[in-house]
Amino acid sequence: MPMLLLNHPFEGAVFAVWQITEAISFFEGDIELSSEEKSDYEHYSGARKLEWMASRWLLHRISGLEVRMVIDKDEFSKPFFSDHADYSCSLSHSHGVVAALLVKGTPLYLGSVNGCDIQILVPKIKNIASKFINEPEFKLIENLEPDPYFDLLHILWTSKESMYKAYGMKLLDFKKNMHVTAFSWNGLIGEATGKVEKGNYTKVFNLQFAKIQIPNTDTQLIWNVTHATTSVC
Repeated sequence: MPMLLLNHPFEGAVFAVWQITEAISFFEGDIELSSEEKSDYEHYSGARKLEWMASRWLLHRISGLEVRMVIDKDEFSKPFFSDHADYSCSLSHSHGVVAALLVKGTPLYLGSVNGCDIQILVPKIKNIASKFINEPEFKLIENLEPDPYFDLLHILWTSKESMYKAYGMKLLDFKKNMHVTAFSWNGLIGEATGKVEKGNYTKVFNLQFAKIQIPNTDTQLIWNVTHATTSVC
């Protein structure tokens, strides 16, 4: 079944992960895009184009609404609903799998403080770990029990990607401006506290994550959802 996950990670939120097994025509025939969305869509090709369309289809599916909410992008390319200020969203994709987070109850004037990320487990994560993990975080995961180091690298990556999306204004240094602390992980599910700090801007986040098996494959995936708990801007 393509729906790999459907849950409610925090109040007002719906989060889903979908394995794409359909042709792109399936999604194109099921949702109608605005002219701005069509223009954006045409910039992509191949697998990325399929994931772009599937993630928006999934977002509409989990909304439960009859009329689809059109997705706009702000000056930093962060998606938002201009006609539905009481909703916010986040999207992610990885190797033919897409994820969508929809949150109701986040006024537009407060900005979106939620994010999600998914990542298929890939060997190359070991080669780039030093680019996004700082020294305290390396010490943190080295002391955890059990210690599946490979999984934990992906958890830290998705944690920072989801906080980056929640921050929404780009230009963050993954090692200097983002920090993951108070970590728990049992090999399947876990949570942590994260923080984004840049200048006078500070937000503290709750991070929830888990590992799931992709059906009929030997592939695994880490999903990660974050929302702000406190903020000082």
